[in-house]
Amino acid sequence: MRGAASGPNGGAVGAFILSMTRSCDDLLAVYLLGQYSGMATALDGSGTIGLRVVPLFETIADLRAAPDILDRLLAVSIVRRSLRDFSNRQEVMLGYSDSNKDGGFLASNWELNKTQRRIHALGQKRKIKI
Repeated sequence: MRGAASGPNGGAVGAFILSMTRSCDDLLAVYLLGQYSGMATALDGSGTIGLRVVPLFETIADLRAAPDILDRLLAVSIVRRSLRDFSNRQEVMLGYSDSNKDGGFLASNWELNKTQRRIHALGQKRKIKI
């Protein structure tokens, strides 16, 4: 059954966490693979992908880029349609350990705080719960 692998009502697959997310293309590649693997509800690209794709931003540079990456992601129609199946919620993971190793304790915590605020504001702008 198409889209049943991890639809909003459960399934065999939970969230797909994409470690070291560095670009919107990284995330869109997961949606494309989902479509090619039969998880799409429509083969012509007009459907949804029943998979929660969760970016993991880990380095200081990735944390700084995260809001822009998510903004570009949320502008893609298949992503927006797919998020509706999950109550307009986008899960995001931030790498506390790796950013601490990358930039040190103070820089890491400062960037994590700024990123959380910017992502929250983006969610409000896009009407998505993050």
